[in-house]
Amino acid sequence: MGLDRSALPDSLLRRIAPADRKTVHLPPPLSELVSQTAAKADVKREKELQNQIENFLRLRGITAIRSAMHRKTSNNLGTPDFLFAIWGRAVALECKLPGQKPTEDQKRVMAGLAKDGWYVKIVHSLDEMRAVLAALQ
Repeated sequence: MGLDRSALPDSLLRRIAPADRKTVHLPPPLSELVSQTAAKADVKREKELQNQIENFLRLRGITAIRSAMHRKTSNNLGTPDFLFAIWGRAVALECKLPGQKPTEDQKRVMAGLAKDGWYVKIVHSLDEMRAVLAALQ
């Protein structure tokens, strides 16, 4: 007969180190799968927000430098998602989903840019992006 590995409770699977689970071919706990799925969905939603903002800027003739999320970049760690200049003002925008906070590296870089005279903002939606441009006029 034998043990049905898929019937092990989540509470037990969580207590087994991921490397040990892999060695004996145990599945990850359901809670881990759910959190991984949620994290992937958040990355996708943030990228969609960035695409909306990039298109918004492009349609208005604003040339923006966009940091890539999907691959290594030569930008410094923590560089905001968008860097551009408008009406004589240097702007740095970091896109975050509602409720998310910038990393320590992002906070450090944004503080340095602000100290050097950049207009630095965290935006959570396209409407907030529109408000940023309106505030700069």
